[in-house]
Amino acid sequence: MPGKPRIIVLGGEGQLGRAVAGAGGDAEILRLSHTAADVTDRGSVAEPLARTRPDVVVDAAAYTAVDRAEREADRRFAVDRDGAGIVAAACAARGIPLVHLSTDHVFDGRKGEPCTEEDPVGPLNVYGLSKAAGESLVLARHEQALIVRTAWLFGAGGGNFIRAIRHRALAGEAPRVVADQRGSPTPAPDLAALLLVLCRRVAEGGRLSGLVHVAGWPDVTWHALAEAAVAVALPPAHRPPIAALATADFPTAARRPADSRLACTRLCGTHGLERPDWQRSLPRIVAAIGMEEAARRAPSSRAALAAAGVDWVATRSIRADQRASARSRRKRARMVRRAARRTASSASPAARSSAAQAARAPGSRRSATMPFAPGSITSRTGAVSEASTRQPAAMA
Repeated sequence: MPGKPRIIVLGGEGQLGRAVAGAGGDAEILRLSHTAADVTDRGSVAEPLARTRPDVVVDAAAYTAVDRAEREADRRFAVDRDGAGIVAAACAARGIPLVHLSTDHVFDGRKGEPCTEEDPVGPLNVYGLSKAAGESLVLARHEQALIVRTAWLFGAGGGNFIRAIRHRALAGEAPRVVADQRGSPTPAPDLAALLLVLCRRVAEGGRLSGLVHVAGWPDVTWHALAEAAVAVALPPAHRPPIAALATADFPTAARRPADSRLACTRLCGTHGLERPDWQRSLPRIVAAIGMEEAARRAPSSRAALAAAGVDWVATRSIRADQRASARSRRKRARMVRRAARRTASSASPAARSSAAQAARAPGSRRSATMPFAPGSITSRTGAVSEASTRQPAAMA
């Protein structure tokens, strides 16, 4: 079709929806949040389609709290299965091509090598079950629907594993991260750019359908990804140690596939596109997270921060967080010394000598008392809500 392609993005307030808007270029992007277009409501989906007449619809709407889904299965299936079917039927009725986002969690991770589009699904958790059911409905109800499976998504917007790891590292914590789960980290901006290429081809008269895997490379473990993120966020002298953890040592409500690597054969062969290199995009995304957090602390200076450049802003954010962490460590050290003195005042001479030595010891780097795994991150200060690390079709 001539002119600028018009693309509706459902689930537009998520990290992928924001990334699509940022990568839009000459496309006209309309991001619709859950309140603007509830995928579980036929009327709510049909109205904007009829009003805006898009060339393509990207369905990125999903219920992304993986562990919570285990106890809220009805809600999960209402969005990921029934909602996907409603969107597909609405697009098919109007002849609008659909790009539907899915996940690596549709596989059980037992193949021992990257999964292809031809491999049978075998979900281990409610999230994967609902997404697999949604895939089936979409393909059954719409002949011009393309299912895009992705994995381990991270970007500057929203909560994700990279943001959580960066926050812990800047706070001086030494997290433990799962090291026996392997996958394909995917930068949200790169995925968005590839989706837009596919959407433009459809808008220009191309026909896309079936399944395609779009995920980053090289494949790594969560532990290796955490180390890479910390290496970007902090200079060597300030990087906390990241201990490797076995999945069995940190059980979660939802089972995760041990090896959910995606083979992107059709992306590279059929569509002639390249897999994104997450290592190349990681520094830019970490810096953008720093800029966003710095702007949140000083809203009036957002324009100045943007004009100053991402690298400078990220450095400023890192230094501010390091100063805050240092103040916190000094405060904890003072509390330890006071507690030691109180204990020593009522103890024997030998015990008082031991307590005095402990009180004089400098405050050391804090270590998380609970391990650090995608989807549930805890520390001595308490649990972080799953929303801060939820992974739309990506993080476990």
